[in-house]
Amino acid sequence: MKKEKYHILSGTILNVPNKNGRIYTEDGFMLAFDQFSEKIKNGKVYGQFGHPDNFETEPNKISHQISNVKIKHQKLPRKLKKLLKKQGLWNNRKQVFANIELIKNENLKIIREIGMKNFVVGSRTIGTLNADNTVQIDKIISYDLLHKKDAGF
Repeated sequence: MKKEKYHILSGTILNVPNKNGRIYTEDGFMLAFDQFSEKIKNGKVYGQFGHPDNFETEPNKISHQISNVKIKHQKLPRKLKKLLKKQGLWNNRKQVFANIELIKNENLKIIREIGMKNFVVGSRTIGTLNADNTVQIDKIISYDLLHKKDAGF
């Protein structure tokens, strides 16, 4: 299968509240992230177009193969930067990036029509939401391709 490669950012920004008010802390994320990175190194990991209703990747919705994930400091919009500085969180922010390879199928046609710039990757995870809105991630299943308007971050 022919693949198109993209370096795309995830909606997961560590140590900063997202639109849902959830905070993915580095401590609650890194073990699962490291395990997921190893899974990629040891075999093929696929993501799909949109999140499924359960944790299983739906074969007819597979849109990409994940070739690499990494965490790095990211330049953020000025408005968000100002808010983070005010909250004392600016130095701690890190964002997940994924290298994905789009798979040539019916989903690729839809993605091309909408435009790749309108998508982010969102993590599909198993974890616990704590009372203080921090999230403890136990397992990362995949990173799915989500339309920005539908993403909850």
